[in-house]
Amino acid sequence: MLDTNAVLAWQYFHDPDVLPMAQALASGRLRWVGTQRMLGELAHVARGLPAMGTWQGNQEPRGGIDVHLCMIFPEPQAPPARRVWCSDPDDQVFIDLALCLPARWLFTRDKALLKLARKAARQGVQVLRPEDWQP
Repeated sequence: MLDTNAVLAWQYFHDPDVLPMAQALASGRLRWVGTQRMLGELAHVARGLPAMGTWQGNQEPRGGIDVHLCMIFPEPQAPPARRVWCSDPDDQVFIDLALCLPARWLFTRDKALLKLARKAARQGVQVLRPEDWQP
């Protein structure tokens, strides 16, 4: 699972530090999963990036972000049995979905989500920066 900044590092910035993750996504060993709300946040952030100006999230994106690669899941209807609280309410949806699926990894560079690494690991989800993932 990828949060907004991990998707941008992979698809918009083509960050070489996330190459192992990008290759695993391209080969199908990893999947990008999300919700419509997550794609909405991505569109909101992307509108502020150079060359992304008017992208609405339901159009063909500019700048290399292909939202069609995301496997869409419904919003979690109930919090996970053992909820991990994020200090940033906008990021709560990422940890909730990761715990509800359950996802094996949540890739992020967001400090609020990275602070949850120990608590999430106790529930089977590794929260880590994309460049720290070891295939």
